Amino acid sequence: MALKRRLIPSTMNWRLLLVLGLYLMLAVAYSIVTPIGRGADEWAHYWYAQFIAQNGRLPTSPAEREIAGYKSDWPPLYHLAAAALTFWVETDGPPNFKYRADNIRRQLVPAQGPEAILHTDDERFPWQQEILIWHLGRFLSITFSLGTLIVTYFVALAWFEGVGVGSNGLTGKGVKKYLPNLQSPI
Repeated sequence: MALKRRLIPSTMNWRLLLVLGLYLMLAVAYSIVTPIGRGADEWAHYWYAQFIAQNGRLPTSPAEREIAGYKSDWPPLYHLAAAALTFWVETDGPPNFKYRADNIRRQLVPAQGPEAILHTDDERFPWQQEILIWHLGRFLSITFSLGTLIVTYFVALAWFEGVGVGSNGLTGKGVKKYLPNLQSPI
């Protein structure tokens, strides 16, 4: 109990909760507003997690890794968690992603990555099928990043234990040391 009180000062609890709440609101809003496929490497992570969800295992051969995407040689913690979170979602039938390559009019200019999907009203709430899987994966990423923020907070508390933070402590002294002296010579 004493260790818990020492690591979590009561004045810091509200700051941590404020930062976590603000981050959660912004991350969820950004996740919902950003069109499917616009995030960095979202495609590769999606295909890797879907391979695990559909086959119940990691890819074992070069041919399976080709199917699972270029992220399939990465550590699989996130992808295993995403597969466990989304294995129950049916992907047969509409709504599915509308690929530019499926439309003869859109094949004139090949589209890669985020431009490969035609964004339609199927992406709006309530999400279903592949769109639901995509958003659940994004929410899992937000959960992992919240965990990272919490761990970082407690590591910083333990690291800077006993060091004052504020105008008289570490932060204030650091800022004061590197600010130019603004006193007038007169």
